[in-house]
Amino acid sequence: MKKLLGIVVISLLLSSNAYALFHKLPTLKCTITPAHENAQTFFLKLNEYWSDKDDEEYNRLRVWENTYTSVKKTENTYKVENWIKTKNEAGKILWGKKITYIIDRNTGGLTLTVSPKYFPDIHESAAKLFEVETTVLGTCVKK
Repeated sequence: MKKLLGIVVISLLLSSNAYALFHKLPTLKCTITPAHENAQTFFLKLNEYWSDKDDEEYNRLRVWENTYTSVKKTENTYKVENWIKTKNEAGKILWGKKITYIIDRNTGGLTLTVSPKYFPDIHESAAKLFEVETTVLGTCVKK
């Protein structure tokens, strides 16, 4: 009976650790070199970003109305979307922009795209946030 209890306890410990390791996202050190500029290095702390847009807290806080960053993990990529919004004193959005980072999990290749600014006051379509104004290539490594 003690052996059986020991096996159950050890299997529970191992399964919970495996679950924690599977869901922990890394911090990435990324380097890009925009045209005619020096290399720039920055960190993407994937564990600190929203990873489930259906989350109750996400909806309760109405995160989509503010600047926020989300991450989606697939088998081969991390897709990070940084939604930037600038508001006036009354809380009305003056303009918005989206920066998207797509990182290949196998090679570390990075494709960074920046949308044009979106101005809702002049009745621009929000679809402008899904257009591409600039694309920059780079690399990322786990920190």
